[in-house]
Amino acid sequence: MLAAVASEWSEKGRALLIGTTNLYALRPVLWRVQHIAASGEPGALALIRNVLLASASLPIAFPPVRIEVEADGQRYDEMHIDGGAAAPGFSYPPEISWGLFLGEI
Repeated sequence: MLAAVASEWSEKGRALLIGTTNLYALRPVLWRVQHIAASGEPGALALIRNVLLASASLPIAFPPVRIEVEADGQRYDEMHIDGGAAAPGFSYPPEISWGLFLGEI
């Protein structure tokens, strides 16, 4: 699966974006799964599975998913749930460049 997602990105430019909600920050998070798949990191598959599980974790019905992240050299645990909890509908201002989300900038 990782190779297929990475291949679709590198060969065809197709992105796989998954949205979750960070419960600690109460903000939406857009995961660029194609970059995780292509990273070659040992924990890439487990991270993608956790992101998928979190994106399906509806509040009250399913528990949040703990996702380990790294920022500025520090490791943190964050709790994530369905992306619709923070952003019920996906919309973006037209001035936002998709290149930013797709890792082209």
